[in-house]
Amino acid sequence: MANRQALGHVEMFDSCGQVTVVETLTCKHCGKIFRKPGPQDPAGFCHMCFSPVCLTCGASERCDPFEKKLERIEQRSRLLAAAG
Repeated sequence: MANRQALGHVEMFDSCGQVTVVETLTCKHCGKIFRKPGPQDPAGFCHMCFSPVCLTCGASERCDPFEKKLERIEQRSRLLAAAG
């Protein structure tokens, strides 16, 4: 999965004190943080915006990026404020 998006990291501790570091990605459609898929794992990828997405958003087959949703919300609030 070629990716230019910055990765996050999560440190998980088990009951014996062992630390496991896991790379994470952020879904571009819903904002959910999920574990970076390995070579054998199913991966969500939007072929419309060319971004990694969680499996739920990948299964929906719709491209609705999170930032575009926020822009619509802001635009609506500006319109309502202007209308009084």
